[in-house]
Amino acid sequence: MSRTSRILILVIALLLTGAAIFFRTLQSVGKRAELHARCAAEGEAAVISFLKAGGHGAFQTNGTFAGLAGTGFSPPVWNTSGYFFLWMDRKASFAGRTIPLRIYVTEG
Repeated sequence: MSRTSRILILVIALLLTGAAIFFRTLQSVGKRAELHARCAAEGEAAVISFLKAGGHGAFQTNGTFAGLAGTGFSPPVWNTSGYFFLWMDRKASFAGRTIPLRIYVTEG
């Protein structure tokens, strides 16, 4: 086998490996987005449940809980902590007033 043939085979192998890694990365990005959306929905539902149950008295001065307003979530841009988390900014409406909430959803 000539030197040119070996180099050509090596280049093709490297290109195929790069393409495989690229498509695998695209798949994991889609799965990660689905995971984040599910975690955000579960976290928001837990906060709603907590506030409807009275919030252990932490929000008594605001009146009864009416609902949460807001959409979307943000994963950290730089996650130096070493564990998964994301946050959501919402407005919690009570009978007395509306207050801003930042909900953090962490792993575990």
